[in-house]
Amino acid sequence: MKRTILAAVAALAIMPVSAMAEADKMSDGMVEMKKHTIGNLEVEHARLRATPPNAKVAAGYLTVENKGGETDRLIGGSVDFSDRIEIHEMAVEDGVMKMRPLADGLEIAPGEEVELKPGSYHLMLMGMRDTLKEGETRTLTVEFEKAGALTMDVPVVPFAMSGDSGHAAEHKEH
Repeated sequence: MKRTILAAVAALAIMPVSAMAEADKMSDGMVEMKKHTIGNLEVEHARLRATPPNAKVAAGYLTVENKGGETDRLIGGSVDFSDRIEIHEMAVEDGVMKMRPLADGLEIAPGEEVELKPGSYHLMLMGMRDTLKEGETRTLTVEFEKAGALTMDVPVVPFAMSGDSGHAAEHKEH
């Protein structure tokens, strides 16, 4: 059962998000993904993935660039439609894709850019209370250790990508 759950979550987090480029173009009614600044950090390409009905988890992605001289950390966030947001990492260990929460958050070193994307670092929205529908705009707050909280309106991008089996709804919180 545990492997089935991990496989389902891995499938959710590693599917490609080609819709990001489309959203930037604002074609076909898509929402433009804006650049946001808080302190010395620039956040862009923020988006949430649409969820199937009754899903208990969702994934979020963004890019953070640290233009300052001091390390900061992405330590969490919040939305009004889930219980909590965790920062997760996906990595292949001994040939097996594994996902784990980063208890201390994600470091953003001076002069570095960190991309949260499918198959890598990502936001994991736990305890979903609402379905995210493609084309919607939702409010997302991300929190940094030093820069503070940044609230932004972000687009919901398609869930159903090639190879998607839709098993994310089976994931149980850990």
